Amino acid sequence: QENALYQIGAKMAQISTQQRQTTDMLAEASSRLESTLHYDGAGQPNMPGKMVVRVQAAHGLLHLERNRAPSPYFVLSLAEQVHVSAVAPETRNPLWDKEVVVDVPN
Repeated sequence: QENALYQIGAKMAQISTQQRQTTDMLAEASSRLESTLHYDGAGQPNMPGKMVVRVQAAHGLLHLERNRAPSPYFVLSLAEQVHVSAVAPETRNPLWDKEVVVDVPN
């Protein structure tokens, strides 16, 4: 029983270490996203009911496959609208700089 308890404790310590490492890696990954509403000179929306979302970049994405860099893309969804970007091949730091115009639900 002592040996079994030791093995369980060792396994729990290993899992705890893996969880900490995963949390640290996720904290390193970041992305940039901004949204704007466009107004005319009189301060009125020039695209009523629309919002422009610019997805700029992501940095430090994780490798999901051991010997291959990620090939990321983004999915932007709002209500029933879905926009999917092109794939940025084999990079941990993709740059999209893409504007997407979405309808803003009431």
